[in-house]
Amino acid sequence: MTAEDFPVFASSIAVFGTSKDQPGQLGQPITVRGVQVSTGNLVVADTAGIVILPRAEAAAIIQRADQRAHHEERVITGLRAGHTTVQLYGLLPPDDNAQEKRSASPES
Repeated sequence: MTAEDFPVFASSIAVFGTSKDQPGQLGQPITVRGVQVSTGNLVVADTAGIVILPRAEAAAIIQRADQRAHHEERVITGLRAGHTTVQLYGLLPPDDNAQEKRSASPES
């Protein structure tokens, strides 16, 4: 299945055999590892894991995820430019000498 790029995800294997004794049900919620999955949920999966977003919350969750990804890109760009996380997150006081004072202290 991997060679065919066919995505299949499973937490275990349970082969009970095929049967046509019961018609089954469509459109009913199921529970996977304690998480309810309903028709209309957004399911995103890869080899690192699976996330299930309720339909009513999916747009807001995706918007927050995009904002976080954009923020992380800015931080990584800043780090590659030679800035420290202290600088990028504005953790230094406005006093330019504060960093020098901390660096000179015996506790550093």
